[in-house]
Amino acid sequence: MKKEFLVFVVWFAIVSVPISILMAQHNLPFSIDVKTPSQIIKTLSDKDHLSVTHILSAKCKCSKRVGRHLEETLRPEFLQETIVIVDGTLPNETELSKKGFKLSHISVADLKTQFNLEAAPVLLVSDSSGELKYSGGYKNIDEMDHRDLEIVSEVKGGSKVVALPVLGCALSPALKTAMDPFEMKYEN
Repeated sequence: MKKEFLVFVVWFAIVSVPISILMAQHNLPFSIDVKTPSQIIKTLSDKDHLSVTHILSAKCKCSKRVGRHLEETLRPEFLQETIVIVDGTLPNETELSKKGFKLSHISVADLKTQFNLEAAPVLLVSDSSGELKYSGGYKNIDEMDHRDLEIVSEVKGGSKVVALPVLGCALSPALKTAMDPFEMKYEN
């Protein structure tokens, strides 16, 4: 009986550690402490407009899903939206550009320097004065649909919006190592 138990414990450890590492990025929210560069989030001339910045990674499936969502949804006229693409290009950049999104590309190092971020996707919403009113994720872990338009509506209405968790991909080498010390998911 002891031999079978020992075999089970070893098998369980061998199986559960890699699975836990691979699933960690989708079950553990990333903490964020955003600083917003003035060249991205600008003061708007019209007090009825909001500035929305989407931080997406070209190498992150979660970010690509957000990119498809942005392409497929009808966007309100009162938004001035920018997509900051980290470390590459999104497959639907042409469509997003045609839809009116302003696109910019930065490196992972610049993401850390300019925004103090190490993960994506991240949603930033600023009012017409440039004050950051929301920084966080697009949905809770148990939700299927992105809630960006709901968040924008609440900000526009003057409500204080509780940040949703950032559920996505680690981008910086330090965060990748912390999330995946055995380099099963991320390559540094």
